[in-house]
Amino acid sequence: HIALHPQELFVAVLHAGYGDHEVVIIELKEFKIVSRVNVPETFVGLAFNPEGSQLFASGAEDEVVHQFAFAKGFLSNHRQIRIADVKEKFVPAGLSLSKDGQQLYVANPWGDTVALVPLAEPAKVSHIQLTAADYPYTTLPSADGRRLYISLWGRAGVAVINLATKKVDATWDTKAHPTELVLNKKQDLLFVACA
Repeated sequence: HIALHPQELFVAVLHAGYGDHEVVIIELKEFKIVSRVNVPETFVGLAFNPEGSQLFASGAEDEVVHQFAFAKGFLSNHRQIRIADVKEKFVPAGLSLSKDGQQLYVANPWGDTVALVPLAEPAKVSHIQLTAADYPYTTLPSADGRRLYISLWGRAGVAVINLATKKVDATWDTKAHPTELVLNKKQDLLFVACA
């Protein structure tokens, strides 16, 4: 997975396949690797906060999200945000942040939930339960902060969550295995990649 820094000077690349799991930071002017950090386990989710001062990566079966401080291409101050108890097997995957950077949204495919994490008090994580076998893959908030879109790999759909009520307002059908989501600038068209 690749996340573009908000100032477009760097990209973070997540390696979660065969071999060491790691986050690699690439400087875009010279296209060179500036730094890399190994993580115990990761899967799909990678996002900068809107200011570009923090980077978040899913922690997969460790049931955490890895949080790093980011400055000039380097990651530091690693901490883990607990999403679920290790025994629960939610497996944090795709993630995103609110426009103000205060809220982290995490899809949990094996737990069929979306975690809402207030970054000021991450221990107060809450979950929105989805339907069994929905297998939520990733999250995308609307720019106005009223809706959260969730790709549902298992259902072949996109859930639309009302963030005020924390309930699913609608589910839109897609082709099989929806993954990545992107809204256009006007926020009136949602693009969905299907694997």
